[in-house]
Amino acid sequence: MFSKGNCVSNIGDMCGRYSLYAPKVAFEAYYDLEIPGECWGEAKYNVTPGAQCPVIIYDFNNAKRLAASMQWGFVPHWSNSGKAQINARVETIHEKPSFRESFASKRCLVLANSFFEWFYDGSDPAPQRVMLGQASVVTMAGIWDQHITKDGKIQRTFAIVTTKACSKVSHIHPRMPLILTKNMQSHWLADKNLSVDALHLYAKELDDNLDRYIEYHPVTRKVGKNSFNESAALAPCYHEKKPQKIQTSLF
Repeated sequence: MFSKGNCVSNIGDMCGRYSLYAPKVAFEAYYDLEIPGECWGEAKYNVTPGAQCPVIIYDFNNAKRLAASMQWGFVPHWSNSGKAQINARVETIHEKPSFRESFASKRCLVLANSFFEWFYDGSDPAPQRVMLGQASVVTMAGIWDQHITKDGKIQRTFAIVTTKACSKVSHIHPRMPLILTKNMQSHWLADKNLSVDALHLYAKELDDNLDRYIEYHPVTRKVGKNSFNESAALAPCYHEKKPQKIQTSLF
């Protein structure tokens, strides 16, 4: 499903890395939700596709939020190939056969502290760590589903929803995760009547708001390796060239 070296063939074409390293209690306080220990695991400075990660879903039967552990790499329940997709475009999520069922009823919150995007200037790709200013928690929109694996086990998987990058991030990459504000989180999780038009309007309004908080800096190229999970993934590497123009490759 995923390569064991560097994930995917062109990581710059998508949101293919994020970090999740703050203590579990920080997320529990932010979401006002108890997160079971088995959902958490060790600090993930460089989350890669295929990793088991905590997400928050909504239990419609009992009208409450739940924390769950899922694999990053979305596989629809009807798929026989097991081919995983790590991202879903917000512009087409409602019409793509792979995503539309989950968009209607299986949306989730993907927990993070920051995410990474790759800048291309015609030479080596330069990873950049993107943060929301002093905010310690970043909530990304996601969708999830579950399928039966070849060995008969139930596997839950998720994808991160992406949108057009806000003005500041567009200097690095044309796409970014759809970031959810506190108010939008409840709509994304539990609003059965969430319309595509309302979602697109939210994404458009988010552009101006995010630019006031977004910060980014270059990081080591080692984050492109699946095996690299050290705190050094977060540290600025200013000897790397800072982006001056947008890449031409699109997700």
